[in-house]
Amino acid sequence: MKSPTRTEPGSLVYGKVNKREAAVLEFAHQVAVVDWDFSVDGAGLSPTFGTKLPSGALVTDCWIDTTTIVAGGNVTPTVGGTSLTAAQTLGAAAVTKPALTTAAGLKVSGELGATFSGAPSAGKFRLYVAFITKP
Repeated sequence: MKSPTRTEPGSLVYGKVNKREAAVLEFAHQVAVVDWDFSVDGAGLSPTFGTKLPSGALVTDCWIDTTTIVAGGNVTPTVGGTSLTAAQTLGAAAVTKPALTTAAGLKVSGELGATFSGAPSAGKFRLYVAFITKP
């Protein structure tokens, strides 16, 4: 039987982690998700997405979900200007799981972004970056 004073966990406040939730998530995997769409973001060679990883974040994995084929160049996911993987050709609507450039993960902080090898002319993808933070 539940205690009447016990509360159930609720949804995240404004979609962001508060201090109490951050303490619980201290050693848990977290995933940052950003979208790039040519029709919205245009043909820039190094777009950033406004989502930052915290200082000392240890990147453990990366996935790219291609919705619309990216035409015009290869894509390299970045954090704070540091490449997470080798350049990826997103020539099919599929989920790609590229290997990180450092097998044990990257200790980085900064804004999520991408670097294109050439000016893109079409495409849409969602980038997932899994990370943990150390105290």
